Formats: sequence, C-alpha cells, structure tokens
Amino acid sequence: MGMEINSVYGNYASTYTNPKETKQTKDTKSAGETTKASEARRSESTAQTTQDYLNNLRKKYSDVNITVVDFKSEKQELSYMIGSSGGNNVAISSSIVAKMANDPATAAKYEKVIADIPIMEKK
Repeated sequence: MGMEINSVYGNYASTYTNPKETKQTKDTKSAGETTKASEARRSESTAQTTQDYLNNLRKKYSDVNITVVDFKSEKQELSYMIGSSGGNNVAISSSIVAKMANDPATAAKYEKVIADIPIMEKK
C-alpha cells in the first residue's frame, strides 16, 4: 500500500512540481505537431481542389486545349507555341490556376478569356 501512495505521489510530483515548464513543453510540442499536420492537410486539400478545378475547367471548355505550364525562358515559350497544333491552345501558369480555384472573381476573369478563344479563331 505504501508503494501505491509513493507512485501516485511520484506521478503527481513529476507532473505538478513545475507546472509552467511542463505545460510549455507539452504545448510547444503539440502546437508544432498540429501546425505541421494542418499544413500538410491544407497543401493536400489545396492541390486536390486545384486539380479538381482544372479538370472541371477542361470539361467546361473542351474545345480549348488548356495546358498548365510555367515557362522558365522565352525558348520554352517558343517551343510550346511551335509545338502546339490548332488554334485553340492556351497556356496557364500553375499559380494562376490555383488563384482561379480559390477566387471566383479571378476565375470569372480568366474563364471569359478562355471562352472567347474559339470565337476569336473563327473571326
């Protein structure tokens, strides 16, 4: 019976002897873990949302060839233009697609341009 009291007291003493230090250590660790986990979920969620948006955009404007590309040089841009067949091609930066997926005003602005591509080709 004496051991039980000591072990209970030992647990109590180790937990509450210096509550500030114990609480700070626990809070810091759990906050860091929470932040990392939430950032990972947010990145996955954003990526999934952007990909879903892009898939829907391609379905909505099936007569336009939408390519997501971030050109690093003029040579890459030229290669894309030369290699693209037909007149209904549009290259969109990945950052613009992400903005479109998350901001309806930005999406409306760029979707109007995409919708006009087939019309402009006929003129």
